[in-house]
Amino acid sequence: MNWKAYDEVHFSDQYILRWVREGDEYVSRISKEMMEDLHTVVRQQQAEIEALNRFIAERGETGQLIIWKAQEK
Repeated sequence: MNWKAYDEVHFSDQYILRWVREGDEYVSRISKEMMEDLHTVVRQQQAEIEALNRFIAERGETGQLIIWKAQEK
């Protein structure tokens, strides 16, 4: 592996997390506000996944087919 002084992960244009190399480890430091925002985004995504799973469970294979067709587009 080519070790750099830091490495970044671009989650979006707004959220870019940087890991700084300290010895042989990368360490991430983010602000409290960014951590709260990140928690909010993850909770929203989890709620959307749970809603989709309920939709599929209620409709059985037909619901799965609808979602599969939507993903093809």
